[in-house]
Amino acid sequence: MPAKFIIFAHMRSGSTALTHALNEHPGLKTAMEPFHEKYSEWHLRSPDYKSLIKDRHTARFYSDELFEQYNGMKFWIIIWLQNVMRRYCCATM
Repeated sequence: MPAKFIIFAHMRSGSTALTHALNEHPGLKTAMEPFHEKYSEWHLRSPDYKSLIKDRHTARFYSDELFEQYNGMKFWIIIWLQNVMRRYCCATM
């Protein structure tokens, strides 16, 4: 099985082009910003992952679910920090 990876990038840095290039490889499939608030609008059969994450346990669960479908994921670093890591880091232990 190929290694799993995450691309953290700033907006307008070429990360979408990189993700498209990676997805051209037959052995790679990369999710584009699955925790973005509009992800379920862009991928109609996918859940709204952002709203499903409530704590570190659900963050891990849905990340694992995504990694069952994809080798990698791409995130805008600012969206990740603001919307996902805040919940993950501040969750009660």
